[in-house]
Amino acid sequence: MQNARSKSITPRAVEGRQHPAAGGASQIPLVADGPVPQATQLRLVLGRIALFTVILCAVAMLVPRLVAVAYTAPQAQLHVVEKGETLWGVAGENAAGRDPRDYVDQLRRINRLSTPQIVPGQTLILP
Repeated sequence: MQNARSKSITPRAVEGRQHPAAGGASQIPLVADGPVPQATQLRLVLGRIALFTVILCAVAMLVPRLVAVAYTAPQAQLHVVEKGETLWGVAGENAAGRDPRDYVDQLRRINRLSTPQIVPGQTLILP
C-alpha cells in the first residue's frame, strides 16, 4: 500500500520529448549536433569583451566618487597667536556657543600644551 508521500516516478514524455532513460532518443535535440560555428563563437567572445568593458568603465567612473563621498577629511583650522592673546581669548572667539572651558581643554590636548601660556607667533590647531 502506498501512502500519499510515496509516488512512483516513471519516465514520461515532456512536451513531445522522450526521457533518455526511457530508452528512446529525443524527438527534439536539446543540443545542436556538431561543432559550434566559428562566427558564433567569435560573436560570443566579442559580446563578453564588450560587456566586461562596459562594466569596467562604470566601475572606473563610480569608484572615485564613492571614495570621495566616504572619506572627506576635515580641514584643520589654524590660528596664529598675536601679541596680547590668551588661550581663553582664542577659545572665546572660536568656541561658537560652546563652553569655553571645554574648548580650552581641547586646545591644550590637541596642541599638546602643558600650560595655558601661549606666545605671539605660535600656531594653534583649532578643534
